[in-house]
Amino acid sequence: MPLDSQRFLDDLHKLRSFGASGVGKGVVRQAYSDADIAARKWLAKRMEEAGLEPHFDPLGNLFGLAAGKSLLVGSHSDSQPEGGWLDGALGVVAGLEVARAVKEEAGPPISCVSFQDEEGRFGVLTGSDVWTGKLTLAEADGFADNTGNNLADMRARMADLAGEFLPHSRFSGFLEMHIEQGPYLEETGLGIGVVTDVVGIRDMRITFEGRQNHAGTTPMHSAGTRSRRCQPSMRL
Repeated sequence: MPLDSQRFLDDLHKLRSFGASGVGKGVVRQAYSDADIAARKWLAKRMEEAGLEPHFDPLGNLFGLAAGKSLLVGSHSDSQPEGGWLDGALGVVAGLEVARAVKEEAGPPISCVSFQDEEGRFGVLTGSDVWTGKLTLAEADGFADNTGNNLADMRARMADLAGEFLPHSRFSGFLEMHIEQGPYLEETGLGIGVVTDVVGIRDMRITFEGRQNHAGTTPMHSAGTRSRRCQPSMRL
């Protein structure tokens, strides 16, 4: 299956232009920002030009759908503040290029996807967690960013684009290409790696209760009580 490497690179650099923050500073394309929405609209147009059906779900996840049951390939196109320009974007554009190359060669159907809010403006992997059922939309709508905006209000900015959630049965599987964020491949001279294990992230909320007093000179029995409440969770 021949891939068009120049078309692939051109699309990567075009996506980079949405929220570009200067040489060496990556991109600023946080979920539901103007840059993010503009990038998703551009991606939807590129999907349509490739003969795929663009589909936004209620959360803003963008799918480029091939006809019938298909393999889903993609990642995310939102970024951290000044995030790396290939983080997520590489997998999204790779999915698009593979999907259209297969279509041009009349091969098996491939669909592509850009999940929404995978970089933590409101939650962690919010778009894929809601779509896969690990998180309800009502729960996600209650999330807030560090400036007090909640997700429900922000996703309303894309309400005119939103359709239904797609059934999982539409896809035969999912693959994601991602740039390595560590040194192993470069150090060993390898061009590609297949992931078998991923880092586990544990989130904890800790509350200390007591009263302020001077350290060292206050006896412990006079310092009041201190307790700790933990709410751990594990994401893989």
